Amino acid sequence: MIARVVLARRAVEAIEQGLDPRTAAQTALAFLAQRTGGWAGLIVLNQHGQVGAAFNSARMTHAWWCSDMAEPTIIA
Repeated sequence: MIARVVLARRAVEAIEQGLDPRTAAQTALAFLAQRTGGWAGLIVLNQHGQVGAAFNSARMTHAWWCSDMAEPTIIA
């Protein structure tokens, strides 16, 4: 289902339209849910290194670590 709606491309298009990474991820997932009813999650980074994550499954453990961080951000 992720490939069917080209989920990553949807997120990139949202970034190109000026959305922040989290909103871009949420927008892409909303499209997936509307078109297929599928569940997924994704982590999106923009050209400034800002990170956003979203999922529509029961949960999605994810993490990221930037060079200016002492510890990674972990969401379990």
